[in-house]
Amino acid sequence: GPLDCRLDWVDGREDLAPIDDPGLGGWRDIDPVVAAEAAPAGTHLVVMTHDHALDYDIIAAALRRADLPFVGLIGSMTKRRRFEQRLRADGLTPAQIDGLQCPLGQVRTRDKSPAAIAILVAAQLLAVWDQARAASAQPCRG
Repeated sequence: GPLDCRLDWVDGREDLAPIDDPGLGGWRDIDPVVAAEAAPAGTHLVVMTHDHALDYDIIAAALRRADLPFVGLIGSMTKRRRFEQRLRADGLTPAQIDGLQCPLGQVRTRDKSPAAIAILVAAQLLAVWDQARAASAQPCRG
């Protein structure tokens, strides 16, 4: 809630609707691929679905955009390598593929519980936002 960000939850599974939370920008019951394609420029996108095929479709759509500063995916290095091969085969450039943040979390831990992963992802996003704020506050040198 107190962070300077808006969190939109995109999921069509009604039983997983998040509770009413003031920090949640909104629940969007739409196709997640459409949501990735329509997200406002500057969106930081984190993909963590129940389905690897859906993960891929969302990531492929998001990486085709040049205006999303962060595209993250919950997963292992093995999953990343598989996705990289498919993305190359589907015509994405190395620069686009390099935009994928996977696995997420700046600190590696043996704890793979959902709570631990959530903490690591949140910490990584905070660091990304902090770096972006610092970069935009730098005086122009010319």
